[in-house]
Amino acid sequence: MTRTTMYDVIRIVHLHPRARSDGTAAEEFRRAAADSGAETHVVGAPLAGSIAAGDLIVRLRYTDRAAWAAGRGAIDTALAGPGVDRCHGAEFGAGTSGSLTGTADATCYRTLLLRVDPGTSATDTARFEHDLLAMPRHMPSIRAWNLSRVDSACGTTPWTHVWEQTFASPADVTGQYLDHPVHWAVVDRWFDPECPESIIRDRVCHAFCATGQDVPDRR
Repeated sequence: MTRTTMYDVIRIVHLHPRARSDGTAAEEFRRAAADSGAETHVVGAPLAGSIAAGDLIVRLRYTDRAAWAAGRGAIDTALAGPGVDRCHGAEFGAGTSGSLTGTADATCYRTLLLRVDPGTSATDTARFEHDLLAMPRHMPSIRAWNLSRVDSACGTTPWTHVWEQTFASPADVTGQYLDHPVHWAVVDRWFDPECPESIIRDRVCHAFCATGQDVPDRR
């Protein structure tokens, strides 16, 4: 695993009903991403099984924070457009990433936005992050991954972490990833409110969409 160096932005966009039906919003955000100077971008509709994922997932990568600051006007303008009802999301820098060989077949991007309870100790937070980063060792369907702490969040939930992966197909998200014993026996305890070790208090955003770009590994 390596420490990443670029600057990343996620916006989960909720559209007004008319904008959902006319199908132009995704292309508008793709144009905005190009105008903003993003190095890479993914704009896609969340697939069935996503949670709190709105109508569009907008994932952007910049060379550094200054590049995002210089180009964000194009994104902010798109978010202020008449078709957008509201959004939430996060901005984040250096994270921990990794990949398997043969990531060219990755056609699904998935992100998990979450909030660690502010009273959580540094030791428990580190243990939680370690458990997330151990998952790819047990799940070959994960082609690439990235875990970052959030610099800035927008929306009603002050997200603290972003956990991203790419998969060969959406079926790998709903299949091996969510159903894997490591997920239920090791990772889920941090999320389960009935478990004494739970540190995630708010509803998470679990969003995945089709894409041809290998986002977490392109550093």
